[in-house]
Amino acid sequence: MCQITRPAKIEHLEEFCDFVSNRVAAYGASMKVVHEIDLAIDEAATNVINYAYENTAGDLTVSISLEDSLEEPKTLVIALIDHGKPFNPLTIPPPDLESDIDHRPIGGLGLHLIRKFTDSVYYRREDDKNILTFRKELHDSPS
Repeated sequence: MCQITRPAKIEHLEEFCDFVSNRVAAYGASMKVVHEIDLAIDEAATNVINYAYENTAGDLTVSISLEDSLEEPKTLVIALIDHGKPFNPLTIPPPDLESDIDHRPIGGLGLHLIRKFTDSVYYRREDDKNILTFRKELHDSPS
């Protein structure tokens, strides 16, 4: 497992995304998967940066590992960990993608993208930490 911890500030967003993208590519993922995971991390990290700590300072840790078993496909496991206020993003209902764009409420698309670009998303609160975990299978066929 590899991880990076930085202050949860917008000036570190690119560093979080680059860290994950470089590891995902090193694990042999297709460029399509690298791009999808980059979008998911960007959305999730931005939410932590903007909302987890309100008016206080705090850190964000992003970890990534590859479940390497004898069976294929191998699975990426990426976790975002913060000590911010408790918040389970999975309780947010799916966005309305059918209504006219002018009549849709603002927000909610980030989690939609995360769900679309990963195979599963889990949340848990443990030891005063929010832990949001994504899983993505790596298939041998290039996409």
